[in-house]
Amino acid sequence: MVARSKFYEVSDVNVHELLLDSFNPRIRHGIDQHDCTERIVKDRDTFMSLLRDIATNGLSPEHILIAQNADGKWVVRDGNRRVTALKLLTRSELCLPNEQLYSIVQRITKEIPVKVSETINCLACDDEPTILDYLKRKHTGENAGVGQVSWSALLIALFNAHVGVTDQNRRAAQLILWAEEHGLSVPNDFPITTLTRALNSDSLKLLGFEIVNDQLVAILS
Repeated sequence: MVARSKFYEVSDVNVHELLLDSFNPRIRHGIDQHDCTERIVKDRDTFMSLLRDIATNGLSPEHILIAQNADGKWVVRDGNRRVTALKLLTRSELCLPNEQLYSIVQRITKEIPVKVSETINCLACDDEPTILDYLKRKHTGENAGVGQVSWSALLIALFNAHVGVTDQNRRAAQLILWAEEHGLSVPNDFPITTLTRALNSDSLKLLGFEIVNDQLVAILS
């Protein structure tokens, strides 16, 4: 059971003093820290996307979870990819002997306007069962609503419509938002992609709408 009182904040932790977790499922029995890094970066495309995002936008507000090992050193229990990205962004020589990765990271660090900080704030816990329960809840699916519940296609489309991002379900999302504003309740698992396939300018006119400045406007009472 996750006991929230067992977690505490640790401020200004130097990322180069953090050990990657050699038993993390992404790493699996890393021989040493260099090997752990190699195992993290082997998924090149997804890792480089994360590294570029951190370089450009900074670290996400989501906690990095750490715990002390038997030697009193901090080990990353959740957030190994993010910590690896920070390590490479602040000390690109850690990429070596991978010359290709080294060149890419150096180019990224030269392009970013603000130097990436070597210190971060972390969440820590000293109780192993609590840590394992936290990791299970976070990474093993929705778990009947106890874990993180992913957004459906409808919820993603509604979010994009709200923030002004265009996607293939935009018209359907606009129509659903209009309907809900007028008292029609739409369930979260509504098949929005099916509605998208049925919508075009002609069918929207039959429903009583036209598109003005990329918005649906009712043309019937």
